[in-house]
Amino acid sequence: MKAKYLGITLLISVMLLPAAALAIDTADWQIYKNEVYGYEIKYPLIHAYLPLELRPVGGEKDGREIKVCFAETSVHHGIVVKVYPGKKISKIASIEGIKAPSFRDIKDGLPIAHNWSITKVNSRDAIKHRGDVVITIITNGAVFYIYPWYNFSEFFAEDVISTFKFNDLYA
Repeated sequence: MKAKYLGITLLISVMLLPAAALAIDTADWQIYKNEVYGYEIKYPLIHAYLPLELRPVGGEKDGREIKVCFAETSVHHGIVVKVYPGKKISKIASIEGIKAPSFRDIKDGLPIAHNWSITKVNSRDAIKHRGDVVITIITNGAVFYIYPWYNFSEFFAEDVISTFKFNDLYA
């Protein structure tokens, strides 16, 4: 009987840990800074024993659209980041062709908000959609597409995304 209560106590203790205690250590991660669009994001050089890299994607060479992915593979995986400085969530969703619900729709649990949730990106409000193949997170100024694959998990991707921030000019 004592063990049963001990388990409940441990569970409650873990749930009450401050967010800082659960934060990941990014001190030795690389920092990608983009002066053109005024943002930065961190990523480790190695994840799950495989090297990572950050590279421009699409026709963009100025860093408006980047990808954090395993360096040694070419399959569709990793995180694609597209920045839209100064644009609100609803405008970004419209530009990207995403039918995104409002925060109110998500809070009220309306059918339009199915598979959507409210989250944060570096303390900024964001919305998250869990699709069959891709997870989409939209915050003011940026959209993130997570393509989980093998050791490139959703949770690791969210750790990387949590380091994203705009500089003071675009904040």
